[in-house]
Amino acid sequence: MPSFQDEDRAALIDAIEGESAAWVVKDYDRWASFWLQCPAVCHWGWNPVLGVQLLSGWDEISSTFQNAIRAFPEPEPVMVQNIWHHFFMTPDMALVIVDQRGPDLGQLFVEAGLKRELKVLVRDHGRWLHLCIVSLQPAVEGARCPVVRVDSAGQVMWQNTFALEKLANHP
Repeated sequence: MPSFQDEDRAALIDAIEGESAAWVVKDYDRWASFWLQCPAVCHWGWNPVLGVQLLSGWDEISSTFQNAIRAFPEPEPVMVQNIWHHFFMTPDMALVIVDQRGPDLGQLFVEAGLKRELKVLVRDHGRWLHLCIVSLQPAVEGARCPVVRVDSAGQVMWQNTFALEKLANHP
């Protein structure tokens, strides 16, 4: 199994967090700087609001973001919480699985609740760039009632955003 260097992990996290931060403040040039701009890139996902989204190739991904910025130009500078699960790296390619949790503020560019992302990055001229993002958001995250998953011992394993907010002070 390939070894994983701390500096590479930090550089991957910087690339992932930088791309996300540029997305929510709608800084196209900065956001684009975190992508390998070629026909092979893809951004696939599903969420309860938009359903399935399959974008393939830099031109389609880039134009979709540019159109979204034109339609909704105001920045939404809210950062998501990243929960890092897996890093697998070869010298020039990395696969990262991360959960992102965004606050429910009614924003379009920040998906509320839990979202799991699989990100494939490649090293290009010493920088880690996105090649593929697969993003899935559980439908129960968007539920407007508390949803709680417990294990067989009754320990809470997971809660949607509504449960976190509404049950925070529940006995």
